[in-house]
Amino acid sequence: MDDRQLYEREEPIGLGARALARLKADVAAGDTSPGGLLLYRGAAGFGKTSLLGRLRAAVNTDRGAQILLFARATEQQQGAPFHVARSLLQPALANLHEADRREMFGGWYDIAAPALGLTPAEAGSPADPTGVQEALSWVMTQLAVRQGPLLVVVDDLHWADAESSQWLASYVGQIQHLPMLVALAYRSDELEPSLDDLLLREVRELGTRGHSVELQKLSPNAVEAMVRTRLGEDADDVFCRTCWSITNGNPFFVTSLIDRLSEQDVPPIEESQDQLRALAALSGARDIGRRLERLGTDVQRTAFAAAVLDIPFDLELISRVAGLPFN
Repeated sequence: MDDRQLYEREEPIGLGARALARLKADVAAGDTSPGGLLLYRGAAGFGKTSLLGRLRAAVNTDRGAQILLFARATEQQQGAPFHVARSLLQPALANLHEADRREMFGGWYDIAAPALGLTPAEAGSPADPTGVQEALSWVMTQLAVRQGPLLVVVDDLHWADAESSQWLASYVGQIQHLPMLVALAYRSDELEPSLDDLLLREVRELGTRGHSVELQKLSPNAVEAMVRTRLGEDADDVFCRTCWSITNGNPFFVTSLIDRLSEQDVPPIEESQDQLRALAALSGARDIGRRLERLGTDVQRTAFAAAVLDIPFDLELISRVAGLPFN
């Protein structure tokens, strides 16, 4: 886990640490309403994953304080029903004896166990999604009551399959009286607006135990500090300001650019601006390439065809050039 300093993220880091400490203290004191909700909202590259990493690390360094459930949604699995729910719950349940799972699941066993990949799904019609969501809610609640307090962390919720995101958004309405802190990170402009609204409403309902953090881009001063920490205290003002302007203060882009500058041993002076801009463009191209690789061969071929044609977007023509069917 990356242990680099997170610039201008001190408040959300402290917020998470305080929420964990409060959960532990409230449960120990017998509080009947210890449940909490943290939302980390922001654009791509703004540090949501790093903030969740700090929360997870806090649990790992304080064993016995909380049980961690973690899942990260991906673009590739958006079409797989309940994929994120399985990733979240399966590791905590897979090592239990079947008799213990049956006892925990109660009357929901025949629905929950196949949905979580713990037993083979029966041939025939798939389970009703509403029934599966109710079964998952029962299982999550039982885990919290029996093994809590729980820290439930889901990263990149905007990429979650629809069934999992709908279940999570509705389930957070039940956590107030449970020994559980739920932390969700997502791009608010890519999450279904109705789900975003529901999550924000649940934050308000929880009062002081609910928090929504809208992450912002870094200031020029923060980027200057990052450059001088990594590339030398003598980095000049113009160089630092250029690093900020070409990355627009996006923490991920700033970090990636500084890594490239360090690898190429580029001196942090005004005269290096041409190299700086060239490396920024190359770094951006690599990031786009890695994302295209994750999306599969057809997407890569479409993107390359569009780049070669360099014309106003025409999907039919691009598909023909890429050798792909057009529907």
